[in-house]
Amino acid sequence: MALRAAIRFSSLAVLAMIGLSSCTATGPGASGEAAGPAPSAMDAACTTLAAETDITVIVEAGEPVEGLALDVADCLGRADPAIRDGFAYESLARLLRAGLVPLEEREQLLARLSASVNAHRIDTEAGGNGFLAPFAALVLSEVARTDRVEPWMSDEQRAALVETGASYVESVRDYRGFIEGEGWRHGVAHGADLLMQLSLNPAIGEEEAERIMRAVGSQIASNEAPAFIFDEPRRLARPILFLTQRGLLSQEQLDAWFEWMAEPAPLASWDDAFSSESALARRHNLRAFAYTILVSATENEDENLKRLRPGALHILSTIP
Repeated sequence: MALRAAIRFSSLAVLAMIGLSSCTATGPGASGEAAGPAPSAMDAACTTLAAETDITVIVEAGEPVEGLALDVADCLGRADPAIRDGFAYESLARLLRAGLVPLEEREQLLARLSASVNAHRIDTEAGGNGFLAPFAALVLSEVARTDRVEPWMSDEQRAALVETGASYVESVRDYRGFIEGEGWRHGVAHGADLLMQLSLNPAIGEEEAERIMRAVGSQIASNEAPAFIFDEPRRLARPILFLTQRGLLSQEQLDAWFEWMAEPAPLASWDDAFSSESALARRHNLRAFAYTILVSATENEDENLKRLRPGALHILSTIP
């Protein structure tokens, strides 16, 4: 009890001393990075919180610390990768997987992080650093996992999370992955991780599966994306593999989807891709995605996964 009280006091005391409120968006139209306290003040608060919070001790003790997950979530948009990734994400993932985030706080995380993800385009246009939305999506994948392991979301909450994840994946245009000195952003992959956790949830049905499939296709076949070099094709393939394995995507749906992705438009022919940088990037991404799908569907003898083979082969044989 003394340990929990000490941690709770130190984190709130730092926030109170410098007059801070949450830096995380609380409404559908707000940007978590554009609003809130000055970055230097929140950076100081998060640095102190990280220094005074021993997640290993808390997890081993096996008792929740009231409000800690919400305080830690306020650090997901920090520019320091040691705070954003090493402390905030890792701590939240461990707390959620250990079952140490109470239901009420999970619901608050769901609402607040969804708002941050939904506001990612506003933040980008406002000149934000681009860290919050990808890491909010990554933590949302852990929140989604808790609902998969032991259902607690309402049907409406779960459907909204599917739409949040799908909309984010198909609309990400900040393609920065890892940058020396800055660490990871990795929006496409983190969004795909959220869709993967949702695709594994028994409460997700055919309608949600089709929405996820459309979002994945929109991103992997995008004419705006660079050639993916940070494992994005494999991460995007995983929700499709799981949804197909569960029998939620039919042969007809998959064949039509792969045929659509293999279309060279706006090029007249894929032969024209070799004189276009953007088309070469699209070619690279589609072939990497199809190869990942084909290998997984071939190595596994699951009957449903065999549905993916014709489409993946179609892309690889159509796109030179």
